[in-house]
Amino acid sequence: HEHIAYIGGPQTTSTGYGRYHALLKSAKKLGLDLDDALVINATAFSETAGAAALDKLLEFGKHFTAVLTANDLLALGCYDALDARGLQCPQDISITGFNDMPYVGRMDPPLTTLRIAHDALGVQAAQLLLERIENPDTPAEERRLAPELIVRGSTAPPTAP
Repeated sequence: HEHIAYIGGPQTTSTGYGRYHALLKSAKKLGLDLDDALVINATAFSETAGAAALDKLLEFGKHFTAVLTANDLLALGCYDALDARGLQCPQDISITGFNDMPYVGRMDPPLTTLRIAHDALGVQAAQLLLERIENPDTPAEERRLAPELIVRGSTAPPTAP
């Protein structure tokens, strides 16, 4: 996929802001040119906001073959918008989510998404808290865990134009 759209979350949230800037950093690192017209930051992390955002992208008329979303609910909304227009995922547009919520494997097609290791995140948080209790003067530390790509049925190679 070379023509990729992005539906992010509200930039007033740390998650929305962080995921959008991680996307920009990753795109630059990979040499991908993101088209600003194909980037929409939704008003909420919701199914309704995801559908509205994809509707906007489709109305722009710019060609794209895949949509990256900042969470699984936004992706679910994209499914709704495609269905309303008689389009299919992934035959017409591939869609990815983020979080690997318990329901995404039951979506049709099952959603390709990024899984966050919540248990490992909890362990890291507890370790940082215990270290801070033992050494209160230690400077604050930020740790990030890389998500795991879970490939399911919502992504496929782009069809020839």
